[in-house]
Amino acid sequence: PLAPASSNASLRTQTLQYKRHVFLCRIDLGDGQEVTALVDTGSGNLVVPSDACTARGCQGHGRFRPQDDSDGRFLGPGLSDISLSYASGRLGGSGFETKVCLGGACGRGRLIVAAFESDDFERYPFDAVLGLGLPRQAVGEGFNLVGEL
Repeated sequence: PLAPASSNASLRTQTLQYKRHVFLCRIDLGDGQEVTALVDTGSGNLVVPSDACTARGCQGHGRFRPQDDSDGRFLGPGLSDISLSYASGRLGGSGFETKVCLGGACGRGRLIVAAFESDDFERYPFDAVLGLGLPRQAVGEGFNLVGEL
C-alpha cells in the first residue's frame, strides 16, 4: 500500500496537467527516477519504457533504468513476456517490482518495464501510462495501483 513518503511528510496534492486532451502526472520510481505518465482510466497497469528500448515509440521519452534501481527486481519468467494493446498503440515488456511514489505517497508496486513500444507512442507528450482502471484490468496481482491503495 502507498503511504506518505516519510512519517513527517504530509500527503501533497498531485498536480495533474491537462495537455493536448490528456491528463498527465509525475511518478517517481525506484531510487528517484522520474517519468511523466498519462492518467488512463481504461487500463489497469503502470507501464514505463525501459532505457534498453530502441523502438521509435520510446525515442524522445524519459525511460526507466532498472539497472540503476538498487532495491528493484524483475519478477521472473512468468512475467517476462507481457504484451498489451491500447486503442492507439501496443507494447511489450517484463514485470518489475520497485518503490513507486505518486503525489508524495510511496510504496512497493509492480509495473511493466516496456522493452518495445509501437511507433504510435512517439508522438505522445508522456513517457509512461498510469492505468487507474479496475484491478481486474491489470496483468496480475499487485500491478494495479488503485487496488494497492
